[in-house]
Amino acid sequence: MGLPRVLLVDDRPSNLRALEALLAPLNCEIVLAETGEVALQLLLTEQFSVILLDVQLPGLDGFEVAGLIKQRERTRHIPIIFLTAQTERDSAVRGYAVGAVDYVSKPFEPTVLQSKVRSFIELSQAHEQLRLQTDELAAMLAEREATTALLNEQADELRRSNAELEHLAAMASHELSEPLRVIAGYSELLSEGAEESGDEDTQAITAAISRGVARMQRLIDGILAYARAGAAVPLEKVPLVEVVAEVLLSLEAMIDDRQAQVRVGDLPVVEFNRTQLTQILQNLISNAIKFVPPGRPATVEVTAEELPDAWRLSVADNGMGVSEDERERIFDMFSRRLAGDGFDSGIGLAVCARIVQRAGGTLDVAPAPEGGSVFTVTIPVGRDEGDVPASSARTHGPDPRD
Repeated sequence: MGLPRVLLVDDRPSNLRALEALLAPLNCEIVLAETGEVALQLLLTEQFSVILLDVQLPGLDGFEVAGLIKQRERTRHIPIIFLTAQTERDSAVRGYAVGAVDYVSKPFEPTVLQSKVRSFIELSQAHEQLRLQTDELAAMLAEREATTALLNEQADELRRSNAELEHLAAMASHELSEPLRVIAGYSELLSEGAEESGDEDTQAITAAISRGVARMQRLIDGILAYARAGAAVPLEKVPLVEVVAEVLLSLEAMIDDRQAQVRVGDLPVVEFNRTQLTQILQNLISNAIKFVPPGRPATVEVTAEELPDAWRLSVADNGMGVSEDERERIFDMFSRRLAGDGFDSGIGLAVCARIVQRAGGTLDVAPAPEGGSVFTVTIPVGRDEGDVPASSARTHGPDPRD
């Protein structure tokens, strides 16, 4: 497999020279075309990883050229990045409508454009390598390991960028999700072909890629959830007993698997966002079960206490507990902890803490008197005098007397 090839289409030689110099460090072969007609002629016989296409061209303009490229079976898969001095929204919409993957207005940031092109080059190379090595099991396994390593490197980079996360979460989510969607799409196509041909080795490789992409997407979604947790949301009267019941139903498989016992006391009606409250309790209760050493049945107790100006909701467990050092950073992003079945990424508690803080409450952790931990959430009082705690004392999970 030779060097990846990039097609640059612009009627101004000075622009072509500038783009050629910008992309030179990417270790790719660059082909230049000054008209759309020349570009289409090249695409009849040559392969390219990505096309950078100027909108304003003599003869056929960029939109027309892109339309013809996407009509051809041989070239429709090639990513097209439009480069244009036009900034009108209609122009961008038209660019995406004819099949462009991105629309960059001039003047553009050189490093950003270089990064975009690099991503598509890497994706093109990965796809070509998979296509050529579908009959070689050893090479397929090596490719899977390389893909997993790449995803792990991206995850590590996300952890190191914690300080900038709040301000850049939306942009990072878009920029990282788009290449993952492309990888997932190519993987799905390969999987479908392998399934039709009965190629079990290729199916195994694409399944591994899909799992890696899913893990990476979950990490990106967690970061975006953290950023969104600070946004204002509508409040409503929420019966905690209903929310806990929903959470326990969703965790039924985990409860059975870990032989967990979940005791629920009398719970009030509080004023909060129901979706966010469900998210908090889902995280706290699942963690209470997860952070119990293997072989020890998990015991979890959910209770509520009325304070002068708030409700204190507690989730206590008999797990491995939280050290003083961990208490200082447990609600920070990417504060990883060793759970009973592996490492926890630490994003969930950071999201919960941010939600509670935005609502004017607090989220804290302390050692349980008989071992384990107690996570407490304070929810500012926002209920009518007529609201009374809903009687919900009961036990979920196996009875220890059995």
